[in-house]
Amino acid sequence: MFSQIAAIALSLAAFAPAPAQDWYYVDSDTGHANISFIDKASIRTNAGGNAEAAMFSVLAADEDGAAAFRFVIEVQCAAGKSRLMTGETFDSALKSSGADAMDSEWESVDPGTQGESIQKFVCSKGASMPESKSLGSALPLAKGRAMLAEMAGKASK
Repeated sequence: MFSQIAAIALSLAAFAPAPAQDWYYVDSDTGHANISFIDKASIRTNAGGNAEAAMFSVLAADEDGAAAFRFVIEVQCAAGKSRLMTGETFDSALKSSGADAMDSEWESVDPGTQGESIQKFVCSKGASMPESKSLGSALPLAKGRAMLAEMAGKASK
């Protein structure tokens, strides 16, 4: 009886709608070549006890047809390590290459880097940046490029 209930619950969960995306700006690299956003609605603790989230990184200019990347990242908050679990490339029309498993190694997050900002945001479930505002549910390619152009303009003054 229990196994039948579990099977029904699992089959219903497969048809449940995915949570809405809620993209937040986290940080850009120092040269303003890329900018990263985290889907705050995707932040969760996985079965291994690590934090997991969807990340969208926008390039200032296309590189080999790629305009942006979406990753699922996993973070060992206490150890200060992270890794990429899946990756997906997007062109400037937001056409996806499809998600692929990355099986990357754990890497230490260096202090004062974009990676540290991402780790803090994910581990705090967004509380590390209370001033950050939602950019909505659409992938923030155009918004990201506009933000990078504005940052680069301010840096050149």
